[in-house]
Amino acid sequence: MSLWLAVQPPGVLLLLGAFVTLMALGAALTAIRFFRYWQWARSAEQRRQDFVVAAVAATLAAGAAAAAIAGPQAPVDDPETVTDLQQGRVGYGD
Repeated sequence: MSLWLAVQPPGVLLLLGAFVTLMALGAALTAIRFFRYWQWARSAEQRRQDFVVAAVAATLAAGAAAAAIAGPQAPVDDPETVTDLQQGRVGYGD
């Protein structure tokens, strides 16, 4: 093999080097993907717990928003209070 490499023109050697580099890069990226998948699969229980916490928080936030939207109605003046105001009786001692 070394004699074969020695008699090749430079272009072939560059192409061969590029091919070997791409193969090494592909192998490295594949190893990294397998490692990340392994980490992802290992943390399935943590992801499930995070989902449950997020779902509970979203439910509580939706409940709080609904409570804020459907808050207490504005008080309605009863006829006696309206009559008192019209006659000028607005204080505590009147």
